[in-house]
Amino acid sequence: MSAIDPSSSPPPGSFFHTHYQLEELIGSGGFGWVCKATRRADGRQVAIKLIFKNRMARESIVRARWEASEGLDMWEDGTIVLPLEAYILRQARHRGVVEYLDLFADDDYFYLVMEHHGSPWLKPSSHHHVGSIIPIPSPPSPPLTPPTASFYLHSLPSSSDMAAQASSPRSSEMMASSSHEFPRISRPTPIRRSSALNSLSLTSLEPKPQSTTMARSMPMMRRSSSSDLFECIEQHSHFNEPTARFLFAQIADAVYDLRKRGITHRDLKDENIVVDAAGCVKLIDFGSALHFRTSEPVSMCDRFFGTVSSASPETLDKVPYHPFPAEVWSLGVLLHILLTGSTPYPTRHHIRRAQRNRELNSKLSAAANDLLDQCFAVNVDERITLERLCDHPWMRMRS
Repeated sequence: MSAIDPSSSPPPGSFFHTHYQLEELIGSGGFGWVCKATRRADGRQVAIKLIFKNRMARESIVRARWEASEGLDMWEDGTIVLPLEAYILRQARHRGVVEYLDLFADDDYFYLVMEHHGSPWLKPSSHHHVGSIIPIPSPPSPPLTPPTASFYLHSLPSSSDMAAQASSPRSSEMMASSSHEFPRISRPTPIRRSSALNSLSLTSLEPKPQSTTMARSMPMMRRSSSSDLFECIEQHSHFNEPTARFLFAQIADAVYDLRKRGITHRDLKDENIVVDAAGCVKLIDFGSALHFRTSEPVSMCDRFFGTVSSASPETLDKVPYHPFPAEVWSLGVLLHILLTGSTPYPTRHHIRRAQRNRELNSKLSAAANDLLDQCFAVNVDERITLERLCDHPWMRMRS
């Protein structure tokens, strides 16, 4: 699917402009675009993903218990229609994941409001050498924070209740369940329905009124300086092992915690990780993420989600594959790029034949090479598990 051109797309609606000041374009893709904005209420900088409703696939939309918000379609049973990405991101509460802040909609878009994180990665110079200020502590280690309760099981608390809960220990109710049942898609009668979602065969009882008028032309935006890990590595060539370990340990820690919450990202790559000048990394873009019940075996995936250069051999064979070993392979690709500045398998041909350029690894420690070899085992039964990866000797080194 071709990337969306924001300049020729419908402009954000009036609710957006009432509450947010559009600043810069961060990026665009096949389903929408992301901008940096300022929240008018408190001046906070946020990232807002505008998801085109008419480009959304059926499986990317769910109904769940959710608080009412501007433009979100509500059904008679009290459930709200929303992007699966928003549902997943709100449950992915971890220091290594960008924070969910808000969700609203209009006739054209879902607006997913998130924490804006990361530093603009300019070329290091005598005045601004970003790499020199990245700290190198020992990596965090499991066990991690327990999973939160599923949002669809009960009505969500009010904003004030959630704020109070965030500042106090989790209640026993919130700690009670670690299994996440996917929201049921029965078909009660909708009481509001967006015309942009009519192609998903959900009937509307009454047309939704048009948003109040705004000039139907897209405001000009300058492109924001990239704050993703890809650009960070581009500007620093590669990292020494202690710095790479510090960055990679945060990524593995976040992936480990997501797994315990019933979430697998399915598109781990340097462009989906943002990093600030202190070396604090956070995962972004959960548009391909899978949500599963932790109390049951995870279903095999029958389609490939993600980027070819980060894909494992089994995901390219067009046969059902298990998402967990595939995720470990992608983590290995990330680690290789951090250490060498180069992708280990540049093409499908190299991936399928497991042809890796080992010359780039000649300067790495034996422990680093061992971890990479275990991540890149072609046989999924021989590939290192995420738990063993987090406890690998290289991950526990202090220098």
